[in-house]
Formats: sequence, structure tokens, C-alpha cells
Amino acid sequence: MSVRRPDDPDGGKPDGKASGDGPDGGGSDGEAGGDGPAARRRWQGVPSAAWEREARAARVESGIDSWRRRLTRYAEDCTAEADHHAADEEQAWRGDRHRRSAERSLELLSFVEELHADLDPRPAPRTWAELAGWCQKLIQKYLGGRMRRSWPEEERQMAERVDRAVSRLGDLDGSDDEPSVAAFGRALRLELEGAAHRHGHLGAGVLVGPVGLALGVELDLAVVCGMAEGTFPARRNDDALLPDRERLVAGGDLPARADRPGDDHRALLAVVAAAGRSLLLHPRGDLRRAADRSPSRWLTEEAGEAEVVPSFVAGLRRTGFPAHAQEYDTRCVLDWHDDRARTAGGWNGLARIPSVRRRPELLRGIELRRARMSSRLTRFDGNLQAGDLRGAVLAHPAGGDETTSASRLERWAGCPHAYFMRHVLRVEAIDDADDEHRISPLERGSLVHRILERWLAEAIAEGAVPAPGARWPESWRTHLLAVGEQECDRLAARGLVGRRLYWAHDRRQILADLVRFLDFDDEQRAHYGSQPAAVELGFGMPHSESGPVSVEIGDGRSMSVRGSIDRVDATPHGGLLVVDYKAGSARAYEKLGPDDPTLGGQRLQLVLYDLAARGLLGVTDTADGHGAYWFVSAKGQFSDVGYATNAARRQVLAAVNAIVDGVGDGLFPLHPDEPVWRPWVPCGYCDPDGMGTRDQWRDFQRKRDDPALSRYLDLVDPDREPSEAPRSTEGAPR
Repeated sequence: MSVRRPDDPDGGKPDGKASGDGPDGGGSDGEAGGDGPAARRRWQGVPSAAWEREARAARVESGIDSWRRRLTRYAEDCTAEADHHAADEEQAWRGDRHRRSAERSLELLSFVEELHADLDPRPAPRTWAELAGWCQKLIQKYLGGRMRRSWPEEERQMAERVDRAVSRLGDLDGSDDEPSVAAFGRALRLELEGAAHRHGHLGAGVLVGPVGLALGVELDLAVVCGMAEGTFPARRNDDALLPDRERLVAGGDLPARADRPGDDHRALLAVVAAAGRSLLLHPRGDLRRAADRSPSRWLTEEAGEAEVVPSFVAGLRRTGFPAHAQEYDTRCVLDWHDDRARTAGGWNGLARIPSVRRRPELLRGIELRRARMSSRLTRFDGNLQAGDLRGAVLAHPAGGDETTSASRLERWAGCPHAYFMRHVLRVEAIDDADDEHRISPLERGSLVHRILERWLAEAIAEGAVPAPGARWPESWRTHLLAVGEQECDRLAARGLVGRRLYWAHDRRQILADLVRFLDFDDEQRAHYGSQPAAVELGFGMPHSESGPVSVEIGDGRSMSVRGSIDRVDATPHGGLLVVDYKAGSARAYEKLGPDDPTLGGQRLQLVLYDLAARGLLGVTDTADGHGAYWFVSAKGQFSDVGYATNAARRQVLAAVNAIVDGVGDGLFPLHPDEPVWRPWVPCGYCDPDGMGTRDQWRDFQRKRDDPALSRYLDLVDPDREPSEAPRSTEGAPR
């Protein structure tokens, strides 16, 4: 996972107008086609990182038809989302982001279509000279002109070598009457491989490659990296396509995979013996798996009493002379930290060193490290109550014209840092995962919501909702499956369902869940004596009929809340049943109930939605109310979790007050999950690189006894014990 701002310059569009104004995205604005100067300027300096994100989001597969279909539909979806958010001032930035995505996707489509046409010219070249001319035009159009001026000198020289190689291939007419594009490509590859570029003369410099590449070469220093079991030697995995038993039939002409470790070991011994000095490196751990790595058996054989260097910092502490200025600065900080920096005086003394004072970036690093190493919650840890930043960017949820939502308040309780990044700085977490084989949980949940919303809305509009305790008639059961089929087809057409084989199974499961939902719905309505009255009851949302709802939260304060309630049922004696559908597991909701209706402030929807529904439907404040989460899938075991909203209102509003005060006071500490191995990243803001949260968790534990954190921890962990983390006695700036 990575993060970026919506106005990230990396995501900007290239110079020139966006084409693709036709229904198939293939329109032209007069600059897209041809090989003239305008076309060349258009594709020089394309935003490759931004285009890659849009292609992934569009779920592009292979073939020009997939590019056209998926990018066009994705642009339409982004435009619709932009229009949806345009009427909401608070969400206008999100609409702008979607509109930029639509523009970039159409620009990408125009580029791909033009490139596809250029790579498959009509009529096709028939001679070596024509093939060389066609290739030279491609190079000049996409990798030539002013673009090369900004390249490093070495890359410009390599580009000139490519130009010369292509030109030489154009002189081969007569050697082959009808050369193919594939033959031209093979010849060009051989031409370039045969003239490998080299700096200096043979025998001087750095040689990089597998161990076998150094056989027979006298090296002053041999550095072998990755000497861990499972890497070097590698695991013995037989080839599924050509196993060793088949290779042996060739009589030794095909090397067996079982012989590879022995060959690698002999190569290692030869290189170490021929080198003047050898440096064998062993990684101590795998950060992506939070696991230790065992040293290679060959390392222990060669090294004997090996010197263990636990980390880069440990190695820097031991080095006799730093290699460059950055290492010198870091070593300077480490020396002072080891000797005297456990006190505020030590850090101040470090900052007074003349060489340090002349480097503002080093002073800022010292200030940050001093704050992070302390046991106090500072502005570097999310405590903004004493900074100028607070007045510039923070908006109090219970003040002015600010409108908030239940999910937004819940996010602060879950992790204030994530709230700050998303809702204050407006930085979105980007999922850079590779190909998704199956429909994502988010898309699956949205699909189920759309199906149930559409089906129930039609039943309410036609007055076909059964009486309390009555079963749904067979015609409406059949209609639910028909709606499910249509919505599944629509999502599949957008390319958001993963691979076809997996989708066939997931689709059957979703439709089977719909059948079970009807029985579950009959049971719930009989239990509550309820009857559906409204579906997707929106308030304060773009294009919703009702504006934000004002909620009294106590102490004379109120706040404007917006949202969309999945379902509202009318119960006997004028009461309400507020329902929120969940398509996943109920595990995270098991402890929710009358005794703990908020789960540490992370479940506020039921009471806030109940208050909003009462105002929208004209239900008295004293009428009975009930809220429930319905888990409408086999994974959630078709269960419900809820409570009486009237009785829980005081506790929920107390949690809302605590959250409102925390946001207003600028309290945004990073609260990571406990570091255990997971196949997913729980929070893209706490763990943006997907490398784990061990360090963040340790820092949070060291600072959790700071009084500034007490209000937050009273909400999310009221039964906590004092922290056992070592407390630093050094001073730290607030």
C-alpha cells in the first residue's frame, strides 16, 4: 500500500488535449494521430505512474478490446462519481480526483490505441529497409526529440547505439526476400547483445551477476549477498512442466534441478578461493513475513567465526571512518546519543556542534528523533494542539458549518492518524496490489447492498411488502434472484469480479446467499413485528432529498450529520428498527451489545442513524427504537447484532463527545494494530509500505502513559493497564 494527495503532481496529465470523446473512447482531437511534431510532443513525459494506477483500477487485461472496453467504462464510472460529489462542498475534492482519473484514463486509452496502430502498420513493411524505417519512426516518436536532452549522458549514448543498430539492419535487403517483424526483432536483439557497453577496460571495475558468472575471474573483493537457507542454496523444487525424471532421458544434455545446489556450491567455493577477500552477507530476517532467516550452511562452512552485524546502524557504529557526509552525520548523532543524549542537555549539546548547526536538515532530524524517542506525545507523533497547523487545517465537527458522518467519527476512534491523513490532509490510500483474482470484499459488499436496495425499493414502491410475520411471496423471491443476476452481470461487465473461474463460484455463492436472506428476513420481521418502510434513506448526501440532520450531543452542543441508512422498518406502537447490512464476518461485532454499544467508539451508526431516521420520518423521541447489524451472507452466518437505541443513546453520545473533542483539540496519534503476521494490511496509513507495524507499536506503547493520550485511551481502552514499555527520561519538545 502507498499514499498520495489527490493533487499529486505525479498523477498529472500529459501536455495536450485528451481524446476519446466518442462512445468507444477512440475519438481524435487532431493531435493524436500521425507522426508529426504535435504527436511527438504529446507523448513525451507521460505520467506513467498515474497511468499504471488507472489501468489497475480499470482492471485492464490483455488485448486492445479489453483496453477500450475497460478504460471507457472506468472513465464513465469516474465521471458519474465526480458528478455525484459535485454538489457537496466538503466532498468536492473527491469529485475533482475522480474527474482527473476519468481524464487520465481517456488519455491513456488514446495513447494505447495510437501505439497499437503504430505497432501494427498497414500496409505492413516488406523489406529490411522498410522495417528499419518503421522502427526508426517509432523510436523518434516515442523516445526521441527533446525528450533525450534530459537523459543522462550514458543513456543518450545507448540510444545512439540503438539508432545505429537499426540503421545497419536496413542494409540487409537481399539476404531475405520477405523478412517478418519477428525476424527483425530477433536480429535487433542479437545486434545489441553483441555490442554490450562497457566502461573502462576489462579487468577493472565492478562485475555484478550470479555466482557462476565470476568463475575464472580474479577478483580483489567478492561480495556474495543473500546467503540464507532457502535462497542460497535455493529450495529444491522440481519443475512441474519438465521434471527431473524427464530430463534424465536426455542423457545429461538437460541439467537436472536436483544438481543445481551442488553446482552453486562449487561455484561459490571457486569464487571465494580466487578472490583476494570475500564478504559473505546473510539477511537476519524477512521484513515482509516478520520472520527470522537461518544462515546458509555454506556460510557457516566458509566463515567459521563470523562477525555478526545486526543492522546498518550497528555497522555504522563500528566503522573506523564513515564513507560519506550522510554517514558522518548519522555517526555523529549516534555517538552523542550513546554518551549523553538520554538527557535534554545531551541533545542540546549535539545541536551546538558547529558542523551540525550549519546543516538545517540535520537539526530537524535531531529534533524529530529526540521527540520520537521520548515518552511524551509531541507534534511529531500527532499532538497538534500547540502548533500553528491546528488553526490552519482543523475543522471542529461540532462547530460552524462542518458536516460529519458516523463512519468518519468511527475512523478517528480506530486510528486518529488515519482520520488526519484522510479527512484533514485528504490523502487517499492507494491499493497497489497486483492482479486481483477474486472480487474484492468491498465490491462484493457493495454488490449485495445494491441488489437488496433495488429489490426492496421496488417492493415498497409497489406496496408489495408483506405484513409483519408474513413470508415473502414466491413472485418476489423470484424477482430478487432476477435482480441479483442483472447486478452481477453489470459488475462483471465493468471488470470488477476477478478471474472468470473464481467469479463463477463467487456468483453462485452470492445468489445462494440471496435465497437464504429471504428466510432470514422473514424470521427477523416476525421477531420484531416489523415492516420495511424505507430503504437507503439518505440525508445530507449529494442528490438526496433531505439535508444534514442536526444531532444534540450534549453540553449544549450539536453537530450536522449525514449518511445513508440501508433500511428502516416500522415496528409496533410507532417505533423504528434501523438496519445496517454487512456482507462479511460478524467476528468484529461479537462484543457489541447494551453493555458496550460503541466498541470503543468504533460503532456509532445505529444510534446516530436512529436519531436521523426519527427526524426524517417524524417519529417521536420517546418511541421505542432498535438498531441492528444484519450479516447477510454465509460468512456472517445470517446473524444479527444490536440493541435498544433509546437505552444506549447516552453512552453513544458520550463517545461522540470524546471524539469531537479529540478532533477539535488536534489529537491525531498513530494507533497501529498489534504486530502479528497477517496476509493483508489492516491500515494503509499506519503501514503504508506493507512491512509491518512493529516499530510503530513499540513507539505507541512507550508514549501511552502521557496525559495527552488519556482521553483517547479512556475511550478505546478504558480497562487498560499501565504501560510496561521503558520510559525515556530525556526531554522532548511539545
